[in-house]
Amino acid sequence: MISQNFKIDICKKTRKIAKDTLLKTLKDVLSSNKRTSEADLRDLWLNEMRKNSNLFSDGWYIPPPHGLIVLFGSDKKVERLDLKSARPKNMWPKKNTFLDRENGLISVYASPIDRSSGIIGDFGLTIYLGKKKKIQDHLRNVFDINKKGFSKIKIGMKLSDVSKFYLEITSKKRLVNDVSSLSDPMGTNIGHSIPGVYDKWTQREKGKFKKGKSTDVANTISKKRFYVNDSSKVKIQPGLAFTIEARL
Repeated sequence: MISQNFKIDICKKTRKIAKDTLLKTLKDVLSSNKRTSEADLRDLWLNEMRKNSNLFSDGWYIPPPHGLIVLFGSDKKVERLDLKSARPKNMWPKKNTFLDRENGLISVYASPIDRSSGIIGDFGLTIYLGKKKKIQDHLRNVFDINKKGFSKIKIGMKLSDVSKFYLEITSKKRLVNDVSSLSDPMGTNIGHSIPGVYDKWTQREKGKFKKGKSTDVANTISKKRFYVNDSSKVKIQPGLAFTIEARL
């Protein structure tokens, strides 16, 4: 039987693959003078991840296609990054939205899946290429809020308590989490569980992974999650893995 610590290590390694392949892709893109669209960056990143045989070919967060989000904006035009959901087609990576190399904002997310265990390694971040202090300070502020909130999480707490104290911290900073979730009955949340770490896959679910059809694998993982929201009565136990995605 695989231990929970080993499963958490799988999650970390899967996230690291997403991180390392993004770094390589961005280095290649930014060292070139070639005009780069959202769809270009998405495809380049996807191709790098697909070189790793430990991952399924697509992520679990579908739609958007392949389980990847790539959105471009700038410090003069931030609207595209101010999204409620990445599910609608108009929020999928576009071929005619191009990177601003001087003042650009880049929002990226990947949802890779470890092939052997079905454990996910969600990874995302916002990158700013410009020099406007207000935006730099905001990104630092969000990072500090995440660290402050994480330091308060303790064994035995309910996930609803985690959600509430994060919202208290953010409201004091005059920030909001305005993202909606179609799969969460509450409509919004600040994160979700990582299935297959604390809970176990059923034989039927394992069968879906074995067949490897992207949509079936994605649906299996999506439906297995529970959420970090104001109504969750789930208590944090050793080995329980969940994300914090306040999206401020």
